[in-house]
Parts: sequence; C-alpha cells; structure tokens
Amino acid sequence: MNILISVSRLLVAVCAVISMLPTHAAENYPTKPIKLIVGYSAGGAADARARVIADMAGAELGQKIVVDNRPGAAGTIAAEAVEKSPPDGYTLLYGITSELAVAPALGQKIGYDPDTSFVPISGVLSSHFALFVSPSLGVKTLPEFIALAKSKPGTINYGSAGNASIQHFFAELFSKKAGIELNHIPYKGEAPAITDLLGGHIQAIFGVPITMLQHVKSGKVLPLATAAAKRYVSLPDVPTFQESGVAGMDIPTWTGILAPAGTPREIVAKLNEVIVKVRNSPEFAKTPGIEDSVNIAGPPEAFTAFMKGERARWVRLVKESGIKLE
Repeated sequence: MNILISVSRLLVAVCAVISMLPTHAAENYPTKPIKLIVGYSAGGAADARARVIADMAGAELGQKIVVDNRPGAAGTIAAEAVEKSPPDGYTLLYGITSELAVAPALGQKIGYDPDTSFVPISGVLSSHFALFVSPSLGVKTLPEFIALAKSKPGTINYGSAGNASIQHFFAELFSKKAGIELNHIPYKGEAPAITDLLGGHIQAIFGVPITMLQHVKSGKVLPLATAAAKRYVSLPDVPTFQESGVAGMDIPTWTGILAPAGTPREIVAKLNEVIVKVRNSPEFAKTPGIEDSVNIAGPPEAFTAFMKGERARWVRLVKESGIKLE
C-alpha cells in the first residue's frame, strides 16, 4: 500500500512539473531565432510587409525573426510547412487571404485545415487591389482597357501570384463583369510578375500600393482603377472600379500571423502583444502605401472571428460568381 501511495505521489509531482513547463518556456521565450514563413517570393507585397514586421518584432523580442520565403501554389505550400512544424513558437506563418480563405473556398486540395491547423496570433492589415498596366498598352482609363480587351480577346496578359490566388480570382471576376477575356500568367509571387510587367512580357497586374507606387511615380506603370470603396489616398486622381463602371469589385485582401495548432497560450499572448505594438507604432505607419490599408491588429480572438467571417464570405463569393480556377 505504501508503495502505491509513493508511486501515486510521484505521478502527481511529475504531472505538476509538466504542467508548469509551458509557462516556464513562455517566460524565457524566445531563446533562439524565430522563422516567419511567407508563401510568396521576395520583393512582393506579402514579403515586404512580413520583413517590416520581422525586423521590428524581432527587436522587441530580443531575437532575430528570419523571413523564410516558400513560394508556390498560391501560398498553400508555406501554410502546409507551418502546419507540420513543432508548436513551440519558433515557426510562424505570415498568412494572406489566398491560402487561408480563397483556396479552401475554391475546393483546392490543401494539406491543412485553415480552421484547426493554426492558432491565430494577430491580424496585420486589410487592403485592396488596383489595376496597373504598362504604358505601352496605349490605354489611360479602365473603359479604354475594357474596349481594347474586347477588340482583342485573350491577347492581354496579366500576371498573378499563382493559380487560385486572390489576384487570379479577382482578375477572373473582373473579366466576367466587364465581359472580356484576359490571358492569365501565374507566378510564384507578385515580385516576378512585376518584373515581367516592367520588362514588357505581360501587360497588366492587379497589385497593392506598397509594391507599385515607386513604379507609378517613375512612369513605368499606369494605374487605371482601384478596388476600394473610396479612392486611394496615395493615388487620389485614380478612380475606383465602381466609378469607372464596374461594380462589385470592392474585395479586400488581408494578412495576419499564425502559429501551428497547439502552440502554448502564453507564447501566443506574448507574440500578440509584440505584433500589435509593432503594427500600431509610428514607425510602421511610415511604410509605403500603409495609408491605403486598414489596421486589423488585435487580440487572437478578434483575428479568429475575422477569418471565420472572411472564409464564409469567400464561400458565398465563389458560389455566386460561378468561377472555377484550375
């Protein structure tokens, strides 16, 4: 009997020690560099924002946050890599709409469940696309672009961040509403598509301000229309799609940071505190094009609810549009 009591007490003690480990680990966290995985090539919008977050949050945490680009399959490769990583706070996902809402809504085969495979840490921002074209195309307004596309079906090439990405869907929805046919050229991220736009290999791209403003200012690309309900602050002279005669294009793209499911609550809370602080900082507010985005940083619960609503919205949007992407 005494032996049984001793064993029982030992087990209780061991369980007590184990129960304290996550809290202790969180108190010391992080003790080594953190990897922030981005599902797109370096130089694109997601990568640019992720690097700002990584630099500033790493300084706050006292450990380097390394951006790890895993381009391909519209961000789903990166999401799968994070889903398979240890839930210890040292591998995070800089996720965007494509892999967290669009791919599931389109019925894409993905190796993760966006509802259960991750622990949301915080949202970062929500923004809208604009249509940018090469000046060599010879159009200066959206109606002129549509007229040219109708006169030459399938000859205008546009680039996207990959098949089944939000840019791909957005372009196909626009084409359907405008009654035109564009030729889709998928890339492993926005950056190589922009390079080909500047080089004249494609004629159009649906992009966001952070990656496009410098090229607009240099005259290398021309903005035709913005998708937000109101005009961009950074491009006040450029009309919206609605103003240009194409309604229903007010579809946001958003980003946030997530960890593998099972990551200790204390670590999630610590990361959330730092990321929200960084997102709300005056330094972050100085990044290019930020004035044309909406701040969605906040508690993990808020980002969870936000993504749930967005996924439901995308299911409805895909169903109503009838668009199927391969």
